[in-house]
Amino acid sequence: MTGLTCPSAECAPGATLLGVLGEDGRIKHLRTPMRIDAGFIARARDQGEPEARMRFTAPCQEGGCGHWSGKACGLIDKVMAYLEPTLEEVRADTLPPCTIRATCRWYAQRKAEACSVCDLVVRLPEPAAAE
Repeated sequence: MTGLTCPSAECAPGATLLGVLGEDGRIKHLRTPMRIDAGFIARARDQGEPEARMRFTAPCQEGGCGHWSGKACGLIDKVMAYLEPTLEEVRADTLPPCTIRATCRWYAQRKAEACSVCDLVVRLPEPAAAE
């Protein structure tokens, strides 16, 4: 393990709540991430799948994750390839605040480009949104 943080982890005890899905379909990052426990998860699951409306962080599992490509996180690469035609150049000095950027797997791979699409990623999107 490299000590990097996955910005799209499962809702599991010990994970950290990074943000909540807003009405505009974008993740709104918390100013202070919140470590979650079994009680939080139980309450969140009472309202449906937490990963469909919240984003969580945890240590990057590298080869233990289905998104691992053998050398990098394949999820951010897929998101970037899908959105690349619509992206404008992003300047590093205009990035929104982020509590995990220093250890973020996606930032380590794609720098400011990853930050420009981060708030669009929902781990379990609604079926219609996934298309």
